[in-house]
Amino acid sequence: MQAGLAIIASDTIAQKDFITKNPTIGYTYPAGDVKAMAIILSNYYKDRPFLTVAKNEALRLGHEQYNWEFESIKFLKIVEHTLHKHQTC
Repeated sequence: MQAGLAIIASDTIAQKDFITKNPTIGYTYPAGDVKAMAIILSNYYKDRPFLTVAKNEALRLGHEQYNWEFESIKFLKIVEHTLHKHQTC
């Protein structure tokens, strides 16, 4: 995302959830379904403005939301909570 690439991901639980929350950055396809993946790639190839929108949105979200500066805050809060929880036991 931070490189400005559209996302094409297999539909594992986490990836499907991520794309559902961020539908403007790409698509999921059923794992192992190469025809479905090829259709997504073909659609991006045929409609370059559509691809550009997905790439720009991925880049924007990568810079504004999904980056270590923001994710580290969430991570450290979880670590602090976990450590505090174990100290009170």
